Amino acid sequence: MRWVRNQLTSPAIDISYTGVAPKFAPTKDGSRQEIDCKGPLPLAQDQWLAFEQLSAVDWFRRLWTFQEIVLANQETSIVRLGDDEMLWNRFIEATLFICFNKWSASQPFFVDLARHTINIKVFCNKAVSGRNAELIGRDNTDWAFLLPATKLYDCSDSRDKLYALRGFLEPDTARSIPVDYTKSARQILASACVSHLKQRRNLQFLELCNSTISPSWVVDLQNPLGLLQLFSNASARSAASARLIKTGLLEVAGVPCDEICNSIMDLPPRENYELLEDYITNVLKVFRNLTANDVFYRDDKCLNELIAMMTFGNLWDHSTLRTESAPSWTTISLEIGRQMIRQWITGNAISDDYFSIPYNHRSAVATACTITRHGALACVPLDSCDGDIIVTLLGLSSNLVLRPQPEHGSYKVVGPCYHPGFSDGQALLGDDFRGWEKLWCINAWNLAFWKEGEPLSS
Repeated sequence: MRWVRNQLTSPAIDISYTGVAPKFAPTKDGSRQEIDCKGPLPLAQDQWLAFEQLSAVDWFRRLWTFQEIVLANQETSIVRLGDDEMLWNRFIEATLFICFNKWSASQPFFVDLARHTINIKVFCNKAVSGRNAELIGRDNTDWAFLLPATKLYDCSDSRDKLYALRGFLEPDTARSIPVDYTKSARQILASACVSHLKQRRNLQFLELCNSTISPSWVVDLQNPLGLLQLFSNASARSAASARLIKTGLLEVAGVPCDEICNSIMDLPPRENYELLEDYITNVLKVFRNLTANDVFYRDDKCLNELIAMMTFGNLWDHSTLRTESAPSWTTISLEIGRQMIRQWITGNAISDDYFSIPYNHRSAVATACTITRHGALACVPLDSCDGDIIVTLLGLSSNLVLRPQPEHGSYKVVGPCYHPGFSDGQALLGDDFRGWEKLWCINAWNLAFWKEGEPLSS
């Protein structure tokens, strides 16, 4: 850690917390001072093992330290281990530098590589949580957005996953979630959802839904937590129109869009596979089954639809940033995506440099795909089934999968989904913009329109 810190003393170096990857800023004279990350770090075996032990310290996995880190002064807080201490900011910079060195996760002498990989993920999540909280600001933070971050941490009572977030919220919001251990997790969350609806006028909490147990519009803290993060907005940024009719029954306004009528195919992300080859094999298998075509890769239109599905439409082609600067590593174009898939077919791309199309299915809420009744390729919850419907609700940025119930007009919430035909407000606004293309500004998270020869309009 001391060696790494010595390499990070230059003011020209900046760690990017948004991408959680080293980013080296140019100096004032236009030159660049970079650390050579292409080779292994000059650390001995016992130093690597010490780093493995450090990342395994229980403190990083404790739920309540998530709150401690975010609420602490990031500039003056000190982390201490034994007789050694270091400023928290310097500690996380040095540790992130080691974590994201290409060779850090593949040292042959790690005692438990799989466990070490998980520990690094937990640490990195905590390391960036403080900076992200600063960027977002307490006034713009709500528990529905923060709750998925608790999935990496240990706690003896699942209710604490919500209570541990109260310190991040503005006072009025925190007061709407009183600490009461006499109530069940579902009772607490149902109350929090209703308060969220009144205060925020949106239904974002429905994007957390992960169980059809009643009330299905409340997230189950015992199941994997995730949040569908889209750069589109199915409800065209409308306000919610919803109310609690009686205990457990929520009335909402929306529009039915499509129906699930085919088999559901699981499409786990790269991180679920130990070997890259196994990940690629499964993706290609799913693509062939979805298209019912062994040579699907020869059809550009077909590939474009598959790529749009996997990226949730977050493509360079659809971003306003394409008119301003080069694309970031988190975004690709359809052309690059087609090239990547075709190289998978030929076997020429089995390397971490071309490991996958940037894949958003890390949310644990929409990790499957299907072809809908209208012929669209949609990403849906794995528990979806034939007969479920896809809807657009006022005040909800994603589309939602609902399951019709015997009682007329009532449904269970299966979970959020991505439907390319209705992800940009088409259910409410239609889809005829007379030559104007709908684009999404990733920096500002707002919808913009572009037309050849016309200025960008947002």
